[in-house]
Amino acid sequence: MVYGYFASPLSEAPDYDPGLEVECPVCYCRLSHPVKTISVMAEGDSKSYFYRTHKSCYDNLTPENETELDSFIIDTISRTKYLN
Repeated sequence: MVYGYFASPLSEAPDYDPGLEVECPVCYCRLSHPVKTISVMAEGDSKSYFYRTHKSCYDNLTPENETELDSFIIDTISRTKYLN
């Protein structure tokens, strides 16, 4: 999974953190520092999700691309829930 999550809003550490062992969802290369962490919420879900990109990849996105990427991640979360 390219995203991590906090199961509770009171959690200080994520219940799942993919670390840097995943690909950047923008360029599809393995993550390396510096990274940018983006938080997203899936409608009707109590978990708080996050994903990471290379900072330079995210900084080069337009606002429209940022929204599309968030939507892609949220759609991935929704699809993954049906597999578990």
